Amino acid sequence: MSGKTAVDVILYNGMISTMDAKRAEAEAVAFRGDVIEAVGKDDVILKLAGSGTKLVDLKKKRVLPGLNDSHSHMSDLAGDIYGVDVSEAACISDMLKAIAARAESTAPGEWITVRQAWHESQLKERRMPTRFELDTVTSRNPLFVRRGGHVCIANSMALSIAGITEKTPDPERGVICRDEDGRPNGVLIESARTIVEKYVPELPVEKYAQAYKDSASELNRLGVTTAADCAGFGRSDAKNDEVIDTYIKLYEAGEITLRTIALYNAINIDSARRGAARYGMLRDGDMFKFGGIKLFQDGGIEGANMRTPFQLVEGTQTDPEYCGVPVFDDARDQEFRDIMQVVADSGLQLQTHAVGDASIDFVVNHYEGQNAKSPIRDLRWTICHIMLPSSANLEAIKRCGMVTTVQDHPYLMGENMSLYWGEDRANRAMSLRTMIDSGVVMGGGTDLPVIPASPFICIEWMVDRKIISGRVLGADQAITREEAIYLWTMGSARCEGWDHIIGSIEPGKKADVIVLNEDIFSVPTDEIKNITVNTTYLGGKAVYQA
Repeated sequence: MSGKTAVDVILYNGMISTMDAKRAEAEAVAFRGDVIEAVGKDDVILKLAGSGTKLVDLKKKRVLPGLNDSHSHMSDLAGDIYGVDVSEAACISDMLKAIAARAESTAPGEWITVRQAWHESQLKERRMPTRFELDTVTSRNPLFVRRGGHVCIANSMALSIAGITEKTPDPERGVICRDEDGRPNGVLIESARTIVEKYVPELPVEKYAQAYKDSASELNRLGVTTAADCAGFGRSDAKNDEVIDTYIKLYEAGEITLRTIALYNAINIDSARRGAARYGMLRDGDMFKFGGIKLFQDGGIEGANMRTPFQLVEGTQTDPEYCGVPVFDDARDQEFRDIMQVVADSGLQLQTHAVGDASIDFVVNHYEGQNAKSPIRDLRWTICHIMLPSSANLEAIKRCGMVTTVQDHPYLMGENMSLYWGEDRANRAMSLRTMIDSGVVMGGGTDLPVIPASPFICIEWMVDRKIISGRVLGADQAITREEAIYLWTMGSARCEGWDHIIGSIEPGKKADVIVLNEDIFSVPTDEIKNITVNTTYLGGKAVYQA
């Protein structure tokens, strides 16, 4: 032992993918406290054991670094976790049955909500239910059905509470979808959603902390040890404060089982200044840290800002000139520049949501302009989602040291991409192969609760590009299993500025390690999504064990 005390834990007889620079494989790993002491062959690592060392025989199980969701909405998941789960619904009737079951145990007049992680592509009808169908099971309760982060469906009672009638005009940057008679059909897109959402009761703050812990435990079960909470669209300063202050309390109490990076959604320049001043000093923790400022430049699939118009879609997209919804339009261009300067002067990261090609152009060009004034490379300014980048975009991203985060939106939303954007753009969406080959830094993630939280669903889609309806979009953009795992480990850590402490299984890094029940490198591709986790270690301690 050369004078050193014995290590605390040794995992041995395994297949360990370290994800280090050489992509080395190992048999055993030793933990001392919350740090990895050594990695290597069984016979070498077992010599570090003492009488108090816990020895874990892996029985040839596959071991990976803890998975890292570089773009989640953990606080939205906490607020969403107690809603009706329709993620397994195969048809509208299944959805209605699940909602009806909740309605039976809900007092008349109380709101019912539905969790976000579902999509009409999974339903045999290939459409969302209407308010009139929802009314058949919820006429006594207002109902708010979240569908991703940018679309909702409301029943008649909810529309009435919000004052939405046939005469209500579409709000700026939003659409109230209507039937052939001009009546609102319940579907609300982008800013129209907020007309109803503001009436939906939020989870009381005293319950939020427990909801976050429940959400973190669910991610631990899925092998996730780190997540960046990228803040919700339109979140107020008060809500930003509530979320981040809750994280801080949980961290100080030692109750966090997930390394967490929290961002502050800035709705304007004053909001950016407030977030940077209030939380900017919390940037150096190793369990919780303030990540910086989050902006939105466009919406989701139905609101992505494009260079050329969308396709026409009966009932929801009837404008032949519609190119999506830019948030920072010409009138707000200077405000975006001012926010960038505030963030740069504060030494913080800036993350901007950009889905459509026009939005990506906007963000890349503005980041590049800021970089000319003060380098942003060390600040790891991020473009989130980046579904349709051009080669010029990728060259500028690499040149200026920007980073990107990519998720598996096409898995759930690919049919809508085809419907609204056309097949060409749908096949190019989230061009992983091109982006990896271009050398840009990429982090993997899900955008939960908009998309299912499982990293293994995401990794399977990255490898085979098969969407939930069963067809393949963008086969030429598929990547290897090892590349996908790298995005979910070292790639995400690089985006977050935590690559010096997590992301790979190497001496000196935090002992964030997961043990799988199935070998991710040998199971058939279409079974990757079904992989289960045996044990999740966070800082050397098991926070989940099957």
